[in-house]
Amino acid sequence: MRGSHHQQIRADIVERMWASRLEIEEAVMARVRGLTSPQEEQREEYAAGFKRVVTAVAAHTRVVIERGSTQAAEPPLAIRAQAQIAARNQISLSAVLRRCLGAHMVLNDFVVSIAQDVGPKGQKILGDLLREQGLAFDEMIRLVGHEHDRERHSPTTLEERRLFQVTRLLDGERCVPSELGYDFNSGHVGLVACGVDAAAELKQLIQVFDARHLVVYPNATTVWMWLGGKRLPDPDEFERRAATTLSPDTSLAVGERKEGRPGWELTHRQARATLPVAERERSTVVQYADSSLLAAMLADDLLAATLCERYLSPLEKENDGGERARETLLAYLATGQNTASAATSLGVSRRTVTNRLRAIEAEIGRPVANAAGEIETALRYERLLGEMT
Repeated sequence: MRGSHHQQIRADIVERMWASRLEIEEAVMARVRGLTSPQEEQREEYAAGFKRVVTAVAAHTRVVIERGSTQAAEPPLAIRAQAQIAARNQISLSAVLRRCLGAHMVLNDFVVSIAQDVGPKGQKILGDLLREQGLAFDEMIRLVGHEHDRERHSPTTLEERRLFQVTRLLDGERCVPSELGYDFNSGHVGLVACGVDAAAELKQLIQVFDARHLVVYPNATTVWMWLGGKRLPDPDEFERRAATTLSPDTSLAVGERKEGRPGWELTHRQARATLPVAERERSTVVQYADSSLLAAMLADDLLAATLCERYLSPLEKENDGGERARETLLAYLATGQNTASAATSLGVSRRTVTNRLRAIEAEIGRPVANAAGEIETALRYERLLGEMT
């Protein structure tokens, strides 16, 4: 009961703040502008952001009061953006923090005044309200300092800035820079290529397809690219064209088609995870959809050891160390688990293949058909290790 009673008091205070929102915002704006020099006012980008920030911070204050959490609420995105703008306009962090403090003090005055207007009940929870506002202010100051410092040390060339912005987005930044010129709400296919001529070759490849793209260059031989839009290339058609366009020295990893901002991040992670497969197999193009388990094995020693121990180690009990069993499995799986085709490939009878498979199944303790993908991946992984040694 007490909790719901306090919540009702908070709701009353929030309602009164909402009714006075224009007065509150005007008072905060006046305080912020009073702490701004004429020279800073002339910096249009920075001055234009004041109103957005004041509105966002006032709304944030109401949210903090209504929620009543002892944990600091995440500051509004407008604060993050304004700190970045300040750094770009050579406005010192100390000047920005003075304005933050001034706004905080004005907002606190309104919180105190409105709580007192509510009466004894409002005054009773005033200490909690101010403490929560203090937590929110501390988190805001931390974010402002972090964003101002990061922006101040950000790259200056166009390509460097694009990479910087994309990296921040992949690290969880929610505010998408408009200068990237890419629709993050559409469908996406992530590409990661590596090679001396990877950038030029990839640009030549995508000209064939009617899709918007975003491209950045993490280093001299690596390209991160996203194809975007509603009509993205068919994966198989894309792979065929890539195989004829890219040189043997270029490796290309392709993520699955995904939607929206989360999909933009996921398809890129898939492509990056797949690139080591393409590089080690010396394949021009590898799709995550075809190599997801192998990519996971290359990144996870425990998974690799488990699958190899489960499906390959038992074969080593044979006199030849399991070579014939491996050869049979590769042929059988490569022909879509067709015994007759595997027999033709190996130059033996169908009965021989059947007998070998039964012996393999007895060794691994399960039907090959039930673990075909894991067995094939373990064999591919073992082959990659052999080529690397």
